[in-house]
Amino acid sequence: MCIKQTITKKKIKNSYGFTLIEILATIVIIGILATIAYVNYNNSILRSRDERRKLDLETIRTALEMYKANNDYYPNNLDTLITPRPSPYLQQIPKDPSDSTGTTYKYGYNPLPAGCTTTNNCTDYTIGAIQEILNSTCTTSVSCGTVNCQYCLGPNGKK
Repeated sequence: MCIKQTITKKKIKNSYGFTLIEILATIVIIGILATIAYVNYNNSILRSRDERRKLDLETIRTALEMYKANNDYYPNNLDTLITPRPSPYLQQIPKDPSDSTGTTYKYGYNPLPAGCTTTNNCTDYTIGAIQEILNSTCTTSVSCGTVNCQYCLGPNGKK
């Protein structure tokens, strides 16, 4: 009695790689994550420069208040805070953090009343800066070069 055994050969599929769809899906996911990371990084750089501008304006404001405490009026321009040398107010006027990139941002100073001089004492002021993340806090127009400032401090601006 012979038992005939039938052996069927199963085809074994060896899967050693990824399909094209799996590779494309991975590339798309990595691209989306990289884009999100870049946008967050870029926004944090802009926010940090805006915070630096705010700190610079606080430094200038402090020097202006010290000047007024000594002279009973505010200067008619910021250069008065650094002369004569050595100045008790500021060693130098802070520079905008974007100056190294070629951007022409600068800090604005508006002594008040309009047209005040060293003989016609300035009783108020507004200082301002251009921000890269735009959110205006100025209550009056202060020139920051060719455009109006968006962040202002001083008795005549928001503190």
